[in-house]
Amino acid sequence: MQTLGLNCLGLRVLIHWCDAALPLVWTSAGSAILGIIYIIFIHGLVQVWQIVGLWRYIHHFGAAYNSFYWMAGTVLGSMLAGALSLGTVWTFVSPLIITSEEIKPNYTLAYDTRTETIRLTGQIEPGITRALQAFLKNRKDARTIILESQGGNVYEGRGLAQTILKAGLATHVTGTCYSACTLAYIGGRTRTLGPNAQLGFHRYRLEITRYHTVVFDIEAEQEKDKALFASQSVAAEFIEKIHTTEAGEIWIPDHQELSRARVISALP
Repeated sequence: MQTLGLNCLGLRVLIHWCDAALPLVWTSAGSAILGIIYIIFIHGLVQVWQIVGLWRYIHHFGAAYNSFYWMAGTVLGSMLAGALSLGTVWTFVSPLIITSEEIKPNYTLAYDTRTETIRLTGQIEPGITRALQAFLKNRKDARTIILESQGGNVYEGRGLAQTILKAGLATHVTGTCYSACTLAYIGGRTRTLGPNAQLGFHRYRLEITRYHTVVFDIEAEQEKDKALFASQSVAAEFIEKIHTTEAGEIWIPDHQELSRARVISALP
C-alpha cells in the first residue's frame, strides 16, 4: 500500500510539473492541438486509469493489516488530484464557454445627429465590431467616428477598421487611441487628430484574460496589420517601427511624424 501511495503521489507531482511547464494559452494552431491532446490524455485518460487502479487495489488489499491510514490518505489524495485536474481543465476551457450574457460591454457608442458623428469610447473587445455594424444600419448619414480607447482585442480592432472602410467614415481622435484602437483609426477615409490627441503603437503581446485566444500566431497577425497600414498609404518605415516597439512599451509619435508617415491626413 505504501508503494501505491508513493506511486500516486509521484505521478501527481509529475503531472503538476507538466502543467506548470506548459502554457495554457498556445500561440499556434499546432501547439494548440498538442495542448488539447495533453489535456485529454493527462487529465482524462491518466486520471481515470489512476482512480480505477486505486479502487481495484483497495478492493483486493483493503483488509490488509495496518493499511487503513495509507488507504484513506491515498483516497483523499486522489480526490485532491481530481480537483486539481478539473481546475486545470476549467482554466483552459472557461474562456471558450463564457456566454454573451455574462460579458457586459466595456465600451459605449453614441451618435450626434447635429454633426453626424459617432463616438466610440472604451475597450476594443469581442462583439464591438458587430455592435458598430448594427449601430450603423440606422445611421447611414454618419460621416465621422471619434475613437477613444486604450486598446484591446486585435481581431476586433481590424474588424472595426474594415467596417469603417466599408462605411466610408472619417476617423478622428481628441484624446488617446492606443494599441488595437490604432487599427480602427487607420481604417478612416480621412484621419485627423485634435491638438492634444495621441496615437500609441506597439507590437503584439499575449495576456491571459477572460477574452484570451487559444490559437494566436503573433507573426502572422502582425503581417495582416502591416498590410492594412500599407493599403492606407502609411510609410513603410513607420510600419516597421510599430512592430519593433516592445510589447510592454508604447510609442507615441508626435503630430509631425504622423503627418510625414501619412498616418494622419492633415495636421491639427
